Amino acid sequence: MPRMDGIAAAGIICDENIAPVVMLTAFSQTDLVKKATGAGAMAYVTKPYEESKLLPTLEVAMGRFAEINDLLDNVER
Repeated sequence: MPRMDGIAAAGIICDENIAPVVMLTAFSQTDLVKKATGAGAMAYVTKPYEESKLLPTLEVAMGRFAEINDLLDNVER
């Protein structure tokens, strides 16, 4: 089975609408942030991260994911 990187995995998760994706990485290069955004990531957190900021980031990502799913449900009706 071929290996895939986190951005490719994020793309699959987002395409399948499985869960909100929050990238946690040591890399802060602009091109990687753009690739993660293009793959559908709802947030991009770099290491070292502040623990006090992680929970709000996750809550926002989960809230946006729920909003998007609600909109998709309304469009499908």
